[in-house]
Amino acid sequence: MSEPRLRCGLGTLSVFLLLTGMLVASSSNPVGGQEQRLAVKPQREPIRVGGNVQESKLVHRVEPVYPPEATAARVSGVVILQVTVNEAGDVSDARVLRGHPLLDGAAVEAVRQWRYSPTLLNGEPVPVIATVSIAFPTDLERSQHRRTGLPLVIDELGNVQEQSAGPQEGDLTRKLNEANGVVFISPHPRVPFRVLEESLRALQKAGAKDVQFNGPYTFREGRLYYTVPAPEIQAPELALETERLAAVAKNSGRVETIPFAGDGRRVVLYQLFVNEVGEIAGVQVRGPQIPELEAELRRTRVVSPGRRGLESVPVVVLLVIPVE
Repeated sequence: MSEPRLRCGLGTLSVFLLLTGMLVASSSNPVGGQEQRLAVKPQREPIRVGGNVQESKLVHRVEPVYPPEATAARVSGVVILQVTVNEAGDVSDARVLRGHPLLDGAAVEAVRQWRYSPTLLNGEPVPVIATVSIAFPTDLERSQHRRTGLPLVIDELGNVQEQSAGPQEGDLTRKLNEANGVVFISPHPRVPFRVLEESLRALQKAGAKDVQFNGPYTFREGRLYYTVPAPEIQAPELALETERLAAVAKNSGRVETIPFAGDGRRVVLYQLFVNEVGEIAGVQVRGPQIPELEAELRRTRVVSPGRRGLESVPVVVLLVIPVE
């Protein structure tokens, strides 16, 4: 009597397992045989800052530790790196583009700890590639700001950083005051001209009074100029009457000449600031002022402004006027 019941129970179990298998198969293969897949968001390729990409802001900076072997070997310089910043603002990759074997490792280790605000493209965070520089100054450069000024680096995005220890927001003004407003700027080779100019204006508002450069630039009265000779910069063409200018200088009675290297002549040196539209924007003498000569120089006709490729750019020219 028990055997038929057992068979019935086994039959019921077989039917149950069969139905269960059909349900599992049905759930894994929907109607029409089309397989359902979860949508996976593709990873974005890092892009360079520019265009519609909003610039990221460095919110946490770690200074490199000067390697003891580099100190012992008296090695200094700037390490330039390409960094990849992910959507969260973390540095996910750092590669040395140019540097020194004794400094590269310390630079990479420091930069990997930097944090940025997320970079936005049309309002969405995206990974980006940027170029940053890390300065390893000499002992003389590290002490220079205590005597004459504050050494600063401006990166390709226009961010201002102190060479020896990156200033936090709020204490740059204090350090500028301690340096009597004198700054020594080392701009990144790829920082756009107008971005650099805006950064310098911000520094001026913060208290910078005397801006000097490690590079072919001059900053005067809120305007940035290329200083020629400089790579890729064509000097402006000026219609100068040198003999007449020399006569004006002599007749003024206030001329103070300096020896000119090479041929023993004595000369007066002036800087002419020529803006991008071909106007004389300023005149500056290296020595006592000669108002009559400066008035003549301001009337100088500019045949063509300075150029960088096809673009007209502001340029400062050193003018040598022989008077003896």
